[in-house]
Amino acid sequence: MTIKEMIETINKLAEDCYYDYDAMGVRFEDKDRTVGEEITENSKHNEDRDDEREFPEYGTTEYEEMEELDGVSAWDVESPAISDLKRHESEEISSLPFIGEHCYFIAGDYGRNNETGDVGEVVVKNAKVIAKLF
Repeated sequence: MTIKEMIETINKLAEDCYYDYDAMGVRFEDKDRTVGEEITENSKHNEDRDDEREFPEYGTTEYEEMEELDGVSAWDVESPAISDLKRHESEEISSLPFIGEHCYFIAGDYGRNNETGDVGEVVVKNAKVIAKLF
């Protein structure tokens, strides 16, 4: 799959889900999930960090002590991060350094959107895997 095909798929899914869900996002992670699965592990928030990339490693004590959000974080389908992928549209997905082995299109209800301070992030409550992109 090329980045262009991935973007087209994201846009089509967002269009198809527009009236059924309040919040939609693209989530990168290592966990292998199935279409239709509800994501029950809420994301964590570290509001004291100076840089949004400063985040404790998953599973560490420092990670576990962070505030839990009321949903799972993802890239908003309309975020600059997703739009910026267009400059790589002729490349294969495997050529880009994504965070995580898998990519999912998820949808559900709005969580604490924009309170996390991460540009382009959406928090999705009751998140459901709509599609597995890779």
